[in-house]
Amino acid sequence: MLRVLAAVGLVGSAAAHGHMTIPASTRNGGDMATGGSCKKGQCYWFSNNVEIPGKISLPNDMRSLQLNVTGQPEDVYATSPWRAPGTAPVFGHGCGSAGGGPVQFANGGFPPPGVAQGFDGLEMPKHGEPAQWKRGTSVDVGWAISANHGGGYGYRLCKADSNVTEECFQAGHLEFAGDTQWARYPNGTQVEMPLRMTTVGTFPAGSQWARDPIPECYECDAYKTCGAPLPPQPNDEIEADVVAIEHFAVDAHDKFQCKAVTKAQCNPKGNPKAMGNCLKCSSEGNGDHCETCCDGTVLTPYVGKGMNLTYCASKGGGGGGKIPATCKAALATDCGSAAKKSPLACGVCAGEHMAGLKKAGCTTTNVDAFCGGGGKKPGHGGAWEVQVNCYGACAGSASSKAGGVCPGELAFPAGAPGFTGFGKITWPWSVVDKVKIPATLPAGEYLLSWRWDCEESTQVWQNCADVVLV
Repeated sequence: MLRVLAAVGLVGSAAAHGHMTIPASTRNGGDMATGGSCKKGQCYWFSNNVEIPGKISLPNDMRSLQLNVTGQPEDVYATSPWRAPGTAPVFGHGCGSAGGGPVQFANGGFPPPGVAQGFDGLEMPKHGEPAQWKRGTSVDVGWAISANHGGGYGYRLCKADSNVTEECFQAGHLEFAGDTQWARYPNGTQVEMPLRMTTVGTFPAGSQWARDPIPECYECDAYKTCGAPLPPQPNDEIEADVVAIEHFAVDAHDKFQCKAVTKAQCNPKGNPKAMGNCLKCSSEGNGDHCETCCDGTVLTPYVGKGMNLTYCASKGGGGGGKIPATCKAALATDCGSAAKKSPLACGVCAGEHMAGLKKAGCTTTNVDAFCGGGGKKPGHGGAWEVQVNCYGACAGSASSKAGGVCPGELAFPAGAPGFTGFGKITWPWSVVDKVKIPATLPAGEYLLSWRWDCEESTQVWQNCADVVLV
């Protein structure tokens, strides 16, 4: 039997994150030594909220979650990139887009430090030495997972002195070598896993794509628990609702820091003029969230318009103050019953009625305040972000976080014992494959592009590395 999720377990970003580690990315910063860590921003290069343009073409047995659910609206992942590998459009030229594209969303994180939202990864300056590969051989390639959204991936080459585009990479799609892959640790130890690969329904036609070998958890049915997909809500739509925010600084070691302030500097009521409500930086993950806030406040993360921010908001109101009477009446009419069930049910209901609620003078902060349930806010991105996190919870974002593995049922059988889960912790290992380098390719400088088409989210993650073929 699937577990019933508590609403409190749904709060927190459910964005997928991953990056190339072999060869070390000379453009995006990932390498074997850092594994799944995002401390240098190496995992924030992707295309957010992108969907397949046509029908599902992936064989059902290659799906990575809820293989027993078909047909819409029950199949909430029907338009995810992995359902037709290689067809979802991307931002940039094949090396990822900082923060997910030109518009920032609550489910996708933020750009690396010092990089503008939507910056093309191809334009990042080279660093480090390029790998040298001999033509006609098989070489190791690898990527690390920070948050696992299933799906699958492929590797592609494009001549560095040509017109480097996603189309160029598509024309240079590489084949996998053998039927084995590995979870490899930085010290070189590794665990063998079977490679699940397909050429059916892929783009370019016949290109080889491997399924993400790490199964997510199967905690609940996404449709029954979270509802049919809601339209995404950009962060800039809610920026006017933010009350007090705390700017991040970046130290010399590229670690996120939040400003420490004394309680005397705090403003528990969320006065817009009082900046700096964070008392202590979190030690978890990047350390980019407040761990301790002022008395009488609750923490709310916020990212918007190229800024990496957090703020502390007053309890129950999310910084929204008094809800206008017209808005409160509309919320009570449309979602009063849902609010009695849970903050999640209320948030999803409000998302479905948002057009009418806006006409009644409601903001997303008003919705959060109404649905918050005694200070447990459903998320700063409104009902849509609540639902995104709900989908993540069904896949194990909460249940697998503490131990790094799924405590119960899996989305599909694990390739190796203990290699399961959603992530949300820093897994030190990388997923390593061997790919064939065609002997017919001309010698010279190339860019290698790794593309991960997710299934549990509508995201495509990409990284590039400079290589030399000899």
